[in-house]
Amino acid sequence: MKNVRLSLSFHITLFTFLMAALSLLVQLGVPQVKISPTYPFILIFFFLATWVILLILEKSFRSKLSRFANAYMLVNFVKLILFSGVIAVYALSNKEDAVSFVITFFVYYIFFTLFEVVELRQLNTR
Repeated sequence: MKNVRLSLSFHITLFTFLMAALSLLVQLGVPQVKISPTYPFILIFFFLATWVILLILEKSFRSKLSRFANAYMLVNFVKLILFSGVIAVYALSNKEDAVSFVITFFVYYIFFTLFEVVELRQLNTR
């Protein structure tokens, strides 16, 4: 179990650095694409959120399937509420960057959700 958690931590760290490098390349190479200047903080937020989610789900995966299913639904519900709150608070307090923030947040959400699904599928083989 310790090796699984170490592997998850390594993969999420590597993925986050990859996303940061891609974001920097897009920002420098395609200046027409408006990436929010807060993207490093969004990446840190997604890193921490995804890391905690994967650790919680990995722990519940080792017990009964019904416990994993319940944990998965609860985690996704809390994630939806938390992420919506972050978007709403930022968009209301920084109206000039709201659109680029929401788009940047959404793009990271898609990539980190795909990463989460891939990692969860691989839990069965570890």
